[in-house]
Amino acid sequence: MDIERQKRFLIGFLYLAVVLGIAVFVCRSVIPALLPFVIAFVVSMIVKPAIRFLRDRCHVQKNAAGTVLVVVFYSIIGFLIAFLSIKIFAAAKEFIITLPGTYALKVKPFLNTLGEAIENLSKRVSPQAAAAIESTLLSLGAQLESSVASLATKTLGSLGTVALGVPNLIIDTIIAVVATVFIAVDWEIIRDFCLEQMPEKTRTLVREIARNLGITLKSYIRSYALILFITFCELSVGFLIIGIDNPFGIAAPIAMFDILPVVGTGTVLIPWTVIALIMGNYGRCLSIFALYLTVTVIRNIIEPKIVGNKVGLHPIVTLLAMVVGTYVFGPIGLLGLPVALAIIVSLNSQGIIHLYERTGAAESSPAEPGPTPSSADAVSGDNIFSEPEQEGAFHG
Repeated sequence: MDIERQKRFLIGFLYLAVVLGIAVFVCRSVIPALLPFVIAFVVSMIVKPAIRFLRDRCHVQKNAAGTVLVVVFYSIIGFLIAFLSIKIFAAAKEFIITLPGTYALKVKPFLNTLGEAIENLSKRVSPQAAAAIESTLLSLGAQLESSVASLATKTLGSLGTVALGVPNLIIDTIIAVVATVFIAVDWEIIRDFCLEQMPEKTRTLVREIARNLGITLKSYIRSYALILFITFCELSVGFLIIGIDNPFGIAAPIAMFDILPVVGTGTVLIPWTVIALIMGNYGRCLSIFALYLTVTVIRNIIEPKIVGNKVGLHPIVTLLAMVVGTYVFGPIGLLGLPVALAIIVSLNSQGIIHLYERTGAAESSPAEPGPTPSSADAVSGDNIFSEPEQEGAFHG
């Protein structure tokens, strides 16, 4: 009996290891390679309800509604990305061009003053070490000066490389737009074809997974919208206290960086702190660094709580899933693994799958993403794989 149990355990462990390996390979290799089609699928899910509304309520032809909505959606996103890219590119170019002069006028005098202070201190402590320290500081200063000049040259070259990559980006964008139109317009046809290739039991499971996926993604969008709004308010209040000009206009783009894993607002605030220190503005340096610490601490406290409550996971489980997902699967795992766990918890609470035994408390309060489908859901068709519709159904 023990041998059979060990065999089942080893088989199950190997099965899970293979599934995990395939998932890691897909997230790190396949999805980036097929990124235009992944984006097309996601955007199709976003515009699908609007296409259905225009078709059913406004009697707009489906192909026309899908094409117009997709083009409008990508135009708005493209305008926002282009606007931010131009602003960032112009600021980065100006900073890099003025970097050697800033070093000569601000950084070098600061380092000279710091070196003299260290040298004077070393003479008092150990006169023999003063000469060695002075030689080391001179060598470091020369290396830093050459590094600054080299950094400016290399950065400008990198900006040129990015500019050369624009044609490939345009091609990928065109592919994504065209694929989105095809998927959004023929969603029912693609959906029905895929479902008809599956056994009935698998088809039911896929529908439930898709329904829970839609609910969970909506919960994630609401959660991170709330988190970004809180970050924006924190930054705005902080900039008002510090005395930064245009605090709300500066806080808005910085808050958007908060969605980035690990670095977050530090992408902007940490370099800002270093520049303020080099410029000799110690009060602003300390203020911005204190603001960064405040935003980071509050973010790490509220993110697991808000996201966990919305998707039906305990905050510690959400935090652990974010960390492990990012480490194992890369940026995709930051949201992918918590979403997957939320779907598993929901399916298990509904009795569709049986991965673990639920406690009495869990029985009394089922996870939010897993409510029983109501008639309203069936009518509205919010499920990704709802019941096949007569119109456009494809019977292979």
